[in-house]
Amino acid sequence: MQKKMLLILLSILITVPLHAAGGKESSGKIDFLLGKVSVMRSSGQFMDAKLNMKIQEGDKVITKQNSSAQVLLGKDVKIRIAANSEFELKKDRLNEANEKETVLGLTFGKIWTSIAKLGKNEKFSIETPTAVAGVRGTIFVMKETEQGSTLYVGAGVVNFFSKLLNKEVNVDKGFMITLGPDGKLGESRQMTDKDMQDMMSGIPVFFKQGKGLKSELKDEINNEKGNLEKQRDMTAKLKSDDLTAGRTLRDIHGNVVRVEQMFRKKDKLSFQILNITKRADGIAYFDFTAIFNKELPDNFKNWGEFFQQDDVEMSRREIIMGAKKAAGEDVFKWTGEYDPVADKFKDSYTVNGKAYTSKTGNFDEDVIEVESSEDQLQSLSKLELTEKDNPSVTRTLNIRMAVINNNGQVLSSKYFESSGNVLNIFNSMAGEIILSSSDLLKGDIDIVAIPDIMFVLIQETF
Repeated sequence: MQKKMLLILLSILITVPLHAAGGKESSGKIDFLLGKVSVMRSSGQFMDAKLNMKIQEGDKVITKQNSSAQVLLGKDVKIRIAANSEFELKKDRLNEANEKETVLGLTFGKIWTSIAKLGKNEKFSIETPTAVAGVRGTIFVMKETEQGSTLYVGAGVVNFFSKLLNKEVNVDKGFMITLGPDGKLGESRQMTDKDMQDMMSGIPVFFKQGKGLKSELKDEINNEKGNLEKQRDMTAKLKSDDLTAGRTLRDIHGNVVRVEQMFRKKDKLSFQILNITKRADGIAYFDFTAIFNKELPDNFKNWGEFFQQDDVEMSRREIIMGAKKAAGEDVFKWTGEYDPVADKFKDSYTVNGKAYTSKTGNFDEDVIEVESSEDQLQSLSKLELTEKDNPSVTRTLNIRMAVINNNGQVLSSKYFESSGNVLNIFNSMAGEIILSSSDLLKGDIDIVAIPDIMFVLIQETF
């Protein structure tokens, strides 16, 4: 069992929870079907494809003659699968370098793909038995036959790599390239009308009558490019509006609770996460504010790149945990100033308005674990607090922590080893933090914290 388990629970609120699991990151769905289309799950189970069916990592979509399908991955990726094709979502998760990596597989047949511009920490590629196409924002078609792989680029640039020869080439829009079964790369050349016809043959595209093929293809590509630009423009309009989330579940005592969350940018240098736990007898709250040494971007879209800068530091953290009941209100406030020389925070505390200090002045170092379980994600720790105006008086704050499911049951460490979708894992879990002290508090401060707001933020940011 990991010491300082509170850090795990706080990370549910103030960090991206995807780092905790190496399982599936997300899923796509089928939003167009024509003819006979099957899905083979990663478990090997075969079934007929249906509209809005989820496609997850390891699943395959197989089209028969005169059949086709379209798969959506999030908001930014469209994959159109031609007849007589086998497509696989091979990987869709965070890799060891903490990059969102999506890998599609084409065993045989043809797929048309439209991808909006990816973030700095996102990778997207398509693999065939002999080639790999690495892309960012682009529209292209990959075809795999017994004669090898063929790449057609409608927009953007695609990096085309031969596995056998360990050789790569960049292919620009309007160009195509072939790779034989021996791994030999042909010359990249500009597409003719016949090439364009071959490119779109079998792909579900709806053309208007009375136009030539080349004009029709340009219209299709321009239409998709327009859609991508609209998505980017819509994201660019996101300013510092509040983001909210919520969930109803049971706490560790079996009581039904409602958790409401809000994320907002407070000012140019700070953001706030507020987590409110509502019960029949009152409320408990967790209020976290982070202040940085540099101005936060106005648009959430730019936050991912912003926080990767080496010179961006959290200069101050403010955490308030409180409870309001009929008997009165308790408030525990913990404030930390970052010391760049010591590379740690110098923390101070107030409990119901009275100032306290701790042994080293750093919360992470001063929290002492008293009990923990090897099998279950729960522990009991304590924090010794000394009255600032009367150093001879020391009081103990008890901190009980647990990771629970929506029924209030404490989870085991094996829960995170599940092969289930990571979104399902975190949507069915929560952290519970209970502060208690007969010397400091009128009653317990019992907070149920959920990771939901972070997924809302991820959707808006990335």
